[in-house]
Amino acid sequence: MFFYEREGSWQMISVFIIIGSIIMVGNIIAYIRFIRTSTDVMLSGKRGEPIWENIGLALLVFFLLGYLGVAFWGKPDLLMAGILFFGAIFVSLALVLLYHLVDTLKDRSIEVTETLIGVIEARDSNLNGHSRNVQKLSMCLYKY
Repeated sequence: MFFYEREGSWQMISVFIIIGSIIMVGNIIAYIRFIRTSTDVMLSGKRGEPIWENIGLALLVFFLLGYLGVAFWGKPDLLMAGILFFGAIFVSLALVLLYHLVDTLKDRSIEVTETLIGVIEARDSNLNGHSRNVQKLSMCLYKY
């Protein structure tokens, strides 16, 4: 059987576990997309620490397997289903925060670069916008 009946709350338990599982699959897909699209600019486009990326992915998959194990072979109660459901929500929020922090960090690094170029341009009038043009080309490469 898929779920066991516990005082008539099995519908709520089923909904929590099914929706939580779907959210976790989405979290795994979002995490894989994030890892594939993020590169370290300082390492010439190479990815950073792959061991930590793999550990994060393994933990997410293990969490999803926990959902499926509870759903098919366990005897879940409402508390366990709620913990699993809100755990999936927490992981989603953590991933959204991670995306936001990385975007903010990229924006701030661009702002710092523009400020430094402005300082360099102000010191040497012979540059006549050369640093600004180099910065624009660098940012084009940085974004891709």
